[in-house]
This record gives sequence, C-alpha cells and structure tokens, in this order.
Amino acid sequence: MPDAESHVTGLREARAKGVFDALEQMDAVAFLHRRDANSADLIVAPDVLVYMRGLEDLMREAARARRTRERW
Repeated sequence: MPDAESHVTGLREARAKGVFDALEQMDAVAFLHRRDANSADLIVAPDVLVYMRGLEDLMREAARARRTRERW
C-alpha cells in the first residue's frame, strides 16, 4: 500500500501537468454522492477497489452519477 506522502506527491505532480479537468482526494463514495445524477461521462477508479471492503455503496453512487446513455 502506498504511503500517504507519496500519494500526496503524486497528486501534486498530476495537478502540475495541467492536463486534468479536476483531481480530487477524498472518499470515493462521498465524492460520487456529491455529484449530480447523470453528470459523469466516465468514472475511473484505478487501484481503489482492492482497498475497499464492500462495493455496494460505491457501485450504487456510480450508477446514480453516470449518464444513463453511457454503457458500463
């Protein structure tokens, strides 16, 4: 598991590149819950799911946030 310092450094480096619309560091379920329904074209969670015990809440919020015309 990466340590917190390397994670923060990685986010800082990613932000400095200026190629992302947004980068967030917070609980994935809480982040998706804040989003409007049908507001996400793409949801990517690399290297996140392996650290979560249950995926029900995450999948529920992802389904709510994603645009319904898009495919899983």
